[in-house]
Amino acid sequence: MECIALLGVAALLGFIVIPFAVRVRAERQAMEWFKDSSQLRGLMQAMTQWANIGDGSYPLPSTLDAANATIASEAEAKNTTANIFSVLVFNEMITPEMLVSTMERGNVRVMQGYELTRPSSAANPAMALWDPALSADFKRTQPGNVSYAHLQPDSARLSRWRNTFNQDHPVLSNRGPHITGVSPSIVLGNPRSLTLKNGKWSGNVAYSDNHMSFENGYGDPADNRFFDEPGNPANSYLGIFTKAGKEAADFTAIWD
Repeated sequence: MECIALLGVAALLGFIVIPFAVRVRAERQAMEWFKDSSQLRGLMQAMTQWANIGDGSYPLPSTLDAANATIASEAEAKNTTANIFSVLVFNEMITPEMLVSTMERGNVRVMQGYELTRPSSAANPAMALWDPALSADFKRTQPGNVSYAHLQPDSARLSRWRNTFNQDHPVLSNRGPHITGVSPSIVLGNPRSLTLKNGKWSGNVAYSDNHMSFENGYGDPADNRFFDEPGNPANSYLGIFTKAGKEAADFTAIWD
């Protein structure tokens, strides 16, 4: 009888403990998403601040580094994800910690040892305008340092790479999966992407009017934010770009 009683108590505790554990996990995840949204909001505010003190454009390393003091390469080739965000870090508008999401599960870590003065990896450290050592490339052996995707700043999208104050223009988001097709349904390049949960993407998105939104899915079916729709050169295409240039074809996006 005592054994039966003990089993009954154990079963009762199981019914109590399991829902409690589920609730604790859900609350922890909610807090992580809240912190993530705060970080993304801070990044969007920094982008907006940069635009407000300049000509209305978000950071474009190509226009800043015309003398090739930071990176000796062709102008628009400098407009990679790492360089864009590094400009904001160098100007102390954000920190390296803000670039790594609390929800990140991939090969992404906070950069240690960011050099705010005379960055040694620059072409001319004394005249450098950002630290080129910050990396967004999580496909290497070494971790990348950026969790967040941004609008691709090619020539067709430069009109959106600025303060448009349009509530329908996404600028930043949690990074997403590789999408290779959208018709008749979405085709994932990697159904096991670490950006997915139960085969679906959800995340925070920041828009040009500075509002934030937690979203499930990929945006307007006709303008999937992680797919560059053919024939729609000014669509909302967000990603992490390790190569850049003047035209859309010059960019290389990376996905896990």
